[in-house]
Amino acid sequence: MEDKANTAARRRPANRATEIPERASLPELAVRARAGDQRAFRELVAASTPALFRLATRVLGHSGNADDVLQESFVTAWQRLPHLRDEQAVLGWLGRIVRNRAIDQLRREKRQRRLNRDLRSDGAPAPSPGADEVLYLRELGSVAKAALESVPEKFRTVLLLRVSDGMANRDIAALLGCPVGTVESRLVRARHAMDKALRRGLNAEIRPKKPGEPR
Repeated sequence: MEDKANTAARRRPANRATEIPERASLPELAVRARAGDQRAFRELVAASTPALFRLATRVLGHSGNADDVLQESFVTAWQRLPHLRDEQAVLGWLGRIVRNRAIDQLRREKRQRRLNRDLRSDGAPAPSPGADEVLYLRELGSVAKAALESVPEKFRTVLLLRVSDGMANRDIAALLGCPVGTVESRLVRARHAMDKALRRGLNAEIRPKKPGEPR
């Protein structure tokens, strides 16, 4: 009876779930893509996009141009793949490319904001009654945002990935292609800079303004 059961078990079709091969790891995809396998590169792009999109968003401070940053980054990555030395660190390698492209985009956005501000300042209408109070409330509400923006990018990015995205230090290190100790150091410096900027911003808002003094 037992022999019949064993025979039936051997003849029974295997569980289909066990027949599906495991998804290739990023290093495996990197090796194949470096050899010119475009399909492997597409899989590498798909597998790494969520983490890299998060990184681009944190560097930029918004998600508006993150897709463009990733597109430019993946074009650059495909061109530079032959120079990838350590496929085990491919995520960090891609992360550095994305971060550099995002910083370039951030600089362009800042230049555009300065230009727009200069254009608005020419012939700007006089403030309407009560506009001073409205402006004060807006400034008070934007202290935290301004403080965050004042933190240097490499510290701010690590802080946002850790606090806003809840990423572990080792995962941030893998994404940025740096040691865990560097992530920990940047977190300490980011928090210190953020605290200092918040205190400075709040003190500036609380300090009484003289009549006619710009806020």
